[in-house]
Amino acid sequence: MISPDMPIPPEQRIPFPGQPAPLPVVLSPPETGPGTRPAGHRPVLMALLAALLLVAAGAGAYYTFSASKKPDKKKDGLPEAGIYPTAWARMGTDLGVIVVALFGNETPHTVDNFIKLCDRSFYNGTIFHRVIRDFVIQGGGFVPGLGQKAAPFPPIKLEISPKLNNSRGTIAMARTSDPDSATSQFFINLVDNPVLDPDGYSSGYSVFGRVIEGMDVVDAIGESPTSRQATPQGYDMDDVPATPILIGGITVLSSAPE
Repeated sequence: MISPDMPIPPEQRIPFPGQPAPLPVVLSPPETGPGTRPAGHRPVLMALLAALLLVAAGAGAYYTFSASKKPDKKKDGLPEAGIYPTAWARMGTDLGVIVVALFGNETPHTVDNFIKLCDRSFYNGTIFHRVIRDFVIQGGGFVPGLGQKAAPFPPIKLEISPKLNNSRGTIAMARTSDPDSATSQFFINLVDNPVLDPDGYSSGYSVFGRVIEGMDVVDAIGESPTSRQATPQGYDMDDVPATPILIGGITVLSSAPE
């Protein structure tokens, strides 16, 4: 599936998180995001997604977050992996609050772009437009009715940290098949998705933070019934929640939430 801001993309977003406009290839949150289902979930789709993600980037020794590991309450980071948050974001949704630790030391331009969008209230009133069970949830580029919301800033260059990967609970930017096309769409991984990491065939998706509170909310969104729906832009989108799930707003915090 492709979404406008892929990773699971929006633009076309392939089932990888992508960017709309075509859905993100793997699930790419529109902008394109990952456009298809996870490899273990739907092999054929995953292959398509990987193809959409395209191009190579060296694979590093990534640190895989443990779904059961409790974050360090002082830093909400993983000191043993040399990962420390530089800011936090509190996302209000129809199903509850999600708090994300942002790793500006690992992907500075990506985090800066995300913070600027939050400070502009860009995400207020947008929706999670793509939900693929056992894969990702993608949002940040469409409003109710599936009208696409144009990002106010130009696309950013793909940033890949050798310390981060697309493991459960991490948040990454969706994009189109062009590695340097991410704008506003993002996706949150529901499971470990190594297919979204860079390898000899794909440039991967930029991970820039992880959920430290509200993973139950993320999972609830991931269980939402979905359907294929028409958009005002003239194309149909798959995996759209039957009942819109709104993002009321995202507030950036300079200190760890209590």
